[in-house]
Amino acid sequence: MRKLFEQFRKNLKLNQSWKDKDQAERNNKLRELKCEIYDGLIQDLLSVEAHQLAQVIYTEKMKEKFDMTIGDHLTGMEIFAVQKLLPDFQAKFKEVFLTNAEGLEINLFVCEEMARMLQYFNSQDNQDARLEMMEQIYLKLRDESIKMSASLFDSLVFVYTEGQQWQSLKSLLEWANSNNCDPEQKTVQFLKKNLLYCFDSNQRAMLKEKLEAFEQEFFLGKPSGPTPPRN
Repeated sequence: MRKLFEQFRKNLKLNQSWKDKDQAERNNKLRELKCEIYDGLIQDLLSVEAHQLAQVIYTEKMKEKFDMTIGDHLTGMEIFAVQKLLPDFQAKFKEVFLTNAEGLEINLFVCEEMARMLQYFNSQDNQDARLEMMEQIYLKLRDESIKMSASLFDSLVFVYTEGQQWQSLKSLLEWANSNNCDPEQKTVQFLKKNLLYCFDSNQRAMLKEKLEAFEQEFFLGKPSGPTPPRN
């Protein structure tokens, strides 16, 4: 696949309508066309879950040294996450999230996507790394006053619950309020069901108390629908 694509890339040329343009303009247009082809191939491969092939094309695109957008970085992280390639994902996470690279805004959407992708790393061996990255996301929310959407709050609760990070859950529930969080009740029901894995009775009682206060603030008087199952 790599050799075939390399041959295609080398033979890519502009049509005759560009023959009278100056060289710089032709080069810029050819580079723009290459980038569009890379992006189209990657998205097509991801749509059919051909993640290894998508990774090949993504790697080839990186060699071209195109200006990287936040979308490019997130695409790479998705490719790595689905294949559970933790070292590659961590490197990309650090590049985007911790270096404050110029032009890469860390907003709600970026946090949502990163938190969602962290759920792929669900093996015991990946727990420490996953929790460390999720903690960085949580700190970013707090430091930059990013309001948590329902999906972001759900990802935080899910990862902290799977990792049995009860103190982190307590901190999250205490910090969340109507100004910085927009949760869904299904997330609270998920946490309630999983409190049985909190074996410290005092800690479990404390979390139940925090959950009650949380429900009082967000859901008092609101009808509660059925809780969708979590895979």
